[in-house]
Amino acid sequence: MLGRLGLGLPIASAVVLAFVLAGPLAAASSQEPETFAQLVAAAKLVALVSVAGDSDTGFVLTVEQVLKGQAGPRLAYPGPQPITALEPGWSEVVIAFDDPTTLDFRAGTTVWHVGPDGRIDPEGYQQLPGLPPTLTALLAYFASPGPSTAGTTSPCGSVAGTTSPCGSGATTGPGGSGAGTTGPGGSALPLAVALLAVCVSLLVAWRLVIRSKRLRPRE
Repeated sequence: MLGRLGLGLPIASAVVLAFVLAGPLAAASSQEPETFAQLVAAAKLVALVSVAGDSDTGFVLTVEQVLKGQAGPRLAYPGPQPITALEPGWSEVVIAFDDPTTLDFRAGTTVWHVGPDGRIDPEGYQQLPGLPPTLTALLAYFASPGPSTAGTTSPCGSVAGTTSPCGSGATTGPGGSGAGTTGPGGSALPLAVALLAVCVSLLVAWRLVIRSKRLRPRE
């Protein structure tokens, strides 16, 4: 009787622990991804810009149209920028900043390439729910009255009409958690930790079962 009880307790404990962790696991796996509207709402600056430069010399973004916030006519990010969300050959992008002084995706910078045919993100790097499929649809979404006006202050601190000496934060390219963005996959770590806890509890239970068998007196 005691032997059966000794076998049952560890197994029951492991089952209870698995049920306790089932809730957080389900919540983590079903977490909704960030939408385009949510990202825009959190951004300090969203603009349609043309891109000049490269990762070695740095980038100069000429502001064609401010969609949210304020910006001068140019934003400059001195080189080197060895890891950047701006792919070679991209001449026009829509960019959203949490911090306009850096291109670093860890600071909440998101880039969407505007294709030659006007499609937004034709490569599929940043297909957030609700992202307008074309530049025309995106401009209609913002209902922007027109390009930014001269005389406004650049978010990097320089007077409009000059190249602003912005920071040179590194950014990541397409893929991973999102090409130059804060990706929606933030639930992977807690999910992995929870699964590890379940595995450890099952291993402990199994070792206790083996030990109880060895300690059981022979009849």
